[in-house]
Amino acid sequence: MKKTKICMGLALLAMLGGISACGSKTNPLHKAYEEVITEFPLASSCFELSEDGSFVSVDTNPSDIDDYFVTDSFDAVETFNEKLGFPGYVWEDMLHTSSADGKQTESCGQIEVTWKYHPDRGLEATYKLILS
Repeated sequence: MKKTKICMGLALLAMLGGISACGSKTNPLHKAYEEVITEFPLASSCFELSEDGSFVSVDTNPSDIDDYFVTDSFDAVETFNEKLGFPGYVWEDMLHTSSADGKQTESCGQIEVTWKYHPDRGLEATYKLILS
């Protein structure tokens, strides 16, 4: 019985440690998010860091206005990719995705990005922290 309580306590501590690490300033998503928002303040409405720090969502046309995108949003996404260590071809793939391609996915280290593009709604991407 005592071993079970110790194991349960250790599992809880490990889980809480994972949660706090996910939201901490050492989280690569959080760090890149802060740097990009500082560098591209006009694009800040396009980026959203989740409360727990496990993902960042990006929408270059958050109001879904036809044929519109937020100034600097594409430069901000390219810079965000660079800060997270994604190779240049990922940005090129994002630029050349059509609405017919559907959702695309790529991984780099502990980050996975999925994205889709529609000419009226812009580029939408989600960067997820992969916890092992």
